[in-house]
Amino acid sequence: TEALPVREYDICLDVNGKEVHRASVKNNGTDYIVPMEGLHPDDRIHIDVTAENLHASAEAIVPQPASIVAIDTMSVMAKTFSWYSNPSPHTRYMVKLRKPNDSKALQYYRVEMTRSHSKVSSFSIENGIIDKITFTEPETDTTFSYANDPALTESEAVDQEGMSVSFDWLDGIKNKYHVFRSSFFKDGEYTLMIDIPQEVTTYNWRQDVNIRIYGISAIEYQYLLALSAFKVYDPDIFSGEPIMPTNVEGGAGIFCIESVSEINYLEDHVTMKVGDPHN
Repeated sequence: TEALPVREYDICLDVNGKEVHRASVKNNGTDYIVPMEGLHPDDRIHIDVTAENLHASAEAIVPQPASIVAIDTMSVMAKTFSWYSNPSPHTRYMVKLRKPNDSKALQYYRVEMTRSHSKVSSFSIENGIIDKITFTEPETDTTFSYANDPALTESEAVDQEGMSVSFDWLDGIKNKYHVFRSSFFKDGEYTLMIDIPQEVTTYNWRQDVNIRIYGISAIEYQYLLALSAFKVYDPDIFSGEPIMPTNVEGGAGIFCIESVSEINYLEDHVTMKVGDPHN
């Protein structure tokens, strides 16, 4: 069946059985944002949407976030794009995570990274002393390699050169949404390894790296893996389309909530400083 957009609908949100939001929405194509404050892990969120003779509902539990307890870095040669690129200088970020409790239940996570990098464009000298340094406008990038991390490569497997090899669930599908499971944690902890490109085309550069670890639900984990498979679906090769999981009764897609932990790390390779002598 074909999914059609709904422009007018009634929405109701409950938190732990208590109504917190109700509205009649006339959507002109923009996102409708429900303000949600004061949510806590394990809160149960229920949504009901009614439009004409249609009704859809779903439920999600606020997941427990993982704690980021430490971060370390080292310089490595890595491939950002497995098939087409040669190894290049990267900074390997080793992010130590800790599960929020002693629960033996399987938990699910997703990682995102944003780096803002810039370089020295000019500087001025006053009486033999650097008195001003100007940087280029920061450029933002979200690209990173995870070829050396066991949890992130669980569903695709790579060889020592970072090339994809066949694996049990399907060859050639990338972990596009960078999801992983807590089954790789030992004694409640796991060190995630992601490789971020270095700005090596010039001297005196710096980058501010923001790493975000999202606690997600099992259904979101399954949905994002299926969506990764769907993006490379080829009807000439596969006998049927990937099955997309859903937790929506009377509709499609998923209703999910994420909990986030994040950390910022400044990688500074600027050798000159204001106040340094300069000949």
